[in-house]
Amino acid sequence: MSEFGACFRPSPPLFAGALRRSTTRWHRLNKVLYDRQPQWNPLQRLQLPLRKTVGDVPTLDGTLDIFGYQLFRDGLLSPLSPPRTYQQPGQQQDFTGFLPDARKAQKERTRLEARMRKHGVVLRRSIKETYLTIGCDEAGRGPLAGPVVGAAVCRIPLSSFNNELCAVYDTREEFQIFDSKSLSEGQRNVVFQNITGYEKLFHLVADKAFVVHHASGDAAPDNVLTKRFPSHMKLQKLPFKKLLSMQTPYLISYHGQNVCGNYLYLWGIGIANHAYIDMTNIYVSSMRTMHRSCFSIWRMLNDARFSLERAPRPKHCSIAQYLFSRYCIAAPHDDKKRYVVPSHVELVSGASEFFDTEPVQPPLILVDGHAAPEETISFFTEIQTGGCVQPIIEGDKRSLTIAAASCLAKVARDEIMNYVSTLYPKYQFAENKGYPVEYHMRAVQRYGVSSIHRKSYKPCATAITKQLKRKAKESQTCS
Repeated sequence: MSEFGACFRPSPPLFAGALRRSTTRWHRLNKVLYDRQPQWNPLQRLQLPLRKTVGDVPTLDGTLDIFGYQLFRDGLLSPLSPPRTYQQPGQQQDFTGFLPDARKAQKERTRLEARMRKHGVVLRRSIKETYLTIGCDEAGRGPLAGPVVGAAVCRIPLSSFNNELCAVYDTREEFQIFDSKSLSEGQRNVVFQNITGYEKLFHLVADKAFVVHHASGDAAPDNVLTKRFPSHMKLQKLPFKKLLSMQTPYLISYHGQNVCGNYLYLWGIGIANHAYIDMTNIYVSSMRTMHRSCFSIWRMLNDARFSLERAPRPKHCSIAQYLFSRYCIAAPHDDKKRYVVPSHVELVSGASEFFDTEPVQPPLILVDGHAAPEETISFFTEIQTGGCVQPIIEGDKRSLTIAAASCLAKVARDEIMNYVSTLYPKYQFAENKGYPVEYHMRAVQRYGVSSIHRKSYKPCATAITKQLKRKAKESQTCS
């Protein structure tokens, strides 16, 4: 019996849709038919039982992150399509997907999917020891005030560096991880502390410097170390608490690492303030916070000087390079249960003749929700990185890394709102966190909006309009 044979629900029948006979070209009909067929996403249908921690309490199973990575390496995860564009009259159509090789590859993939649905999948040891999955989530889309916070988490088994493989297969989870909505405030704080190494957000910001990505309309490139803007440098000199009530639009991020149990946790937290949300919109702001958090983790994975003590590996070698080399060594021995990867790993090289960097372990990016950031898709799916980006509906209830990211984002934003509540006590942000509850709405109608309210949101815009009309009426009465 395969390891995941009983974990799938029956797949619904594919719906092709109605086709008009007036369409003349068969390939156009075929493309419409293919586009309307819903893709079968095994990550969305995988059902896993809960695991137990060392304290014998239930927690999410981290197998989905490993399972998804194996599907990605086997080519069984559907790549995200680029945004749809309308075809201009006379524009040449792209029929690459209808070439014989492409159709043959699609048939092979369909055959493998059918086999996987019927028999399940057995995880390979090379994947368990070298998988590289990053989970992303955000907090704060719905509130009327305060920032939106995105977070990303990646965890790597320390066994990948010290060959103590029993810790991968036998050890229980050190602490409980669920999505932020399913945990109490105290439980979320435990997750935050174990992953970041800091008890509170303000302890973290007191110890670390933030990276500025956007400020006053200036957008930094991905490599922020090569170019700095005066607005960014000015913002970076200010203390974090002073930023919270500023009217300058900004997007900043923090990143770091911590070891807990058998795992090395890499994390990133992105913060976009209320003015940035008003300048762009909440969708763009939340997506960019997740992208910057995820990108900061990828930079750590590709830094040869990063965490050599906690992740011992050859000199001048990044974690991503090391994991790829270890994967290449272990993959041919997946059928040998007693095989141990040599302590001295020879790095796979030679790709520098074609690319700017040596080969790295491609990442799988899991994003909670229906969509993923376009910047993340563009960067991580390019040929040099070779990664895969997958949105998962209710992913924080399925993926352990997404659930961990949701806890980081929730804890960070709640602490920010607790602090700004002392600056604006009339709105009781410590209790409502900026959400449009009854008392908060009455306070907005009575006192107007504060400096940290999102003025592009309809309730706030309506309150501002009423306040202006009231002042205009009062000025006319006085005159």
